Amino acid sequence: MSPHSVETSLDSLPLELLEAIISFVDRRTLPSCALVCKRWVLASRATLFSSLALPNDLRTRSFLNLLDNDTPSTLNDARIKHLDLSSSPHSDVGSDSERVITSWASRTPQTHAALQAVFGHLTSLSVRFTSVWVTPEDLDKVWFRTITSLRLEFVIFEDQKEFQGLMKSLPFLESLDLSSVEVTRVGNKGEKEPESQSQLKSLSVAYIYDSATIALIAPFCVSLRKFEYDWHSQQYSSAQSLPGVGAILRAARGTLEELSLKTGSWAEGRTFDEGKFSFWLV
Repeated sequence: MSPHSVETSLDSLPLELLEAIISFVDRRTLPSCALVCKRWVLASRATLFSSLALPNDLRTRSFLNLLDNDTPSTLNDARIKHLDLSSSPHSDVGSDSERVITSWASRTPQTHAALQAVFGHLTSLSVRFTSVWVTPEDLDKVWFRTITSLRLEFVIFEDQKEFQGLMKSLPFLESLDLSSVEVTRVGNKGEKEPESQSQLKSLSVAYIYDSATIALIAPFCVSLRKFEYDWHSQQYSSAQSLPGVGAILRAARGTLEELSLKTGSWAEGRTFDEGKFSFWLV
């Protein structure tokens, strides 16, 4: 039987039977098979590619080349729900990290369409060690609009417009985890109008000590239920963040149910003691 006949026969099988066949195949070989053969058992893509990790710049570029040089249909059925982007290890941050997210946002219209097609089911996004975040100006071209959970670590935004543009492009966001995030230029430090459509329910903030940067999150906290703030007391600048924390608490005063504060202290410069205090608001 020719390979084309085999593919045609597989395509005509019921989905339940295909899933039964997949369960008997060595899963270590399935990913390469599903990518090499465009028409091979669509059900395998939905099962095997629910999560995608691109841990460095090379992996990201290779994936983009796949989208540039092939039709999105190769990955459309992957139903990728979780995406992990990391440009480089922490020790190498700053080397080539600025190119990673920029390369995602500065694609051709065709590739934007491909990204939207491939990540049409994306619900969780994690980004680490990225020097510059770029959000497409046209919100219709934002390929991650469907996510409900976002984690950013060691990510830099050029200005507050870029940061708030990202937040506004995520209408379904429910969980936000920020660690060592920096906004280089923050304009008017006064509190902004609340985003009444925001669905953000859980917020975690760590290693961000600039009050104006933290306050940028406040307009999106009108539905916030849980707020966790990592306040390490060995950082003498921690107190400077309190006005920003206050802005978040005021924005969430009608909905907040749980407030958690994580503290820590150095003993003789060698050991670290930490504690966590949680308050349930009734």
